[in-house]
Amino acid sequence: INSISPPTLTQLLKMSLKFITDESERNATFIRKRNQLVKELAELAVLHGAETCMIIYNPCKGEYEAWPNPREVHRLTMRFEALIEAQKNKAKEKEEEDKLMVKFP
Repeated sequence: INSISPPTLTQLLKMSLKFITDESERNATFIRKRNQLVKELAELAVLHGAETCMIIYNPCKGEYEAWPNPREVHRLTMRFEALIEAQKNKAKEKEEEDKLMVKFP
């Protein structure tokens, strides 16, 4: 029995991506791809304990969608922004420490 296997990463990278001109085909493909992303994100969360979210613009509806819900997306983006700010502050403190060490060995 011949089974069709999914393309390898190398094959995917060699494929040329192009805009889908047929609107109904484009909408169907968008929905299928979005659902695949949601499934992958949910699997990451369950299998690995990862906190996942997604913001995606849905051209079919002309609006943004938040997954799993807007409140969770907001919570995770606030945590991410706080983490980035903490890392910046830590780097700045280390830089200041390094300057002091150079002046006063």
